[in-house]
Amino acid sequence: MKARIIRLRSSKPKEKRKGGMMPDAGSKLMNRQMTKLILANKYADAPTALAMEKIDRGLFVPEELKGSAYEDRPLPIGYGQTISAPGIVALMCSKLDVREGMRVLEV
Repeated sequence: MKARIIRLRSSKPKEKRKGGMMPDAGSKLMNRQMTKLILANKYADAPTALAMEKIDRGLFVPEELKGSAYEDRPLPIGYGQTISAPGIVALMCSKLDVREGMRVLEV
């Protein structure tokens, strides 16, 4: 079974910096703590956790849920859909044997 990689573009404007979107300092710290828990719980190896640390989960949740963005639980994102818990995403990426340069869309 081959996986297809699909790139989604947000309609929201975003700040850019070299290498991606720019989270604020508090979000960056919370995202780092979230990835430390992923490692501590052995959901993923260090390279997977590092990749997850580079992408701020808070960018993918509605504004009213930003305070819960870094908890290891699914969150509603609208239209009856949820964003998966970070631990589950880490575990799936780990099982997929994702390597540098690959892109993953969890559906």
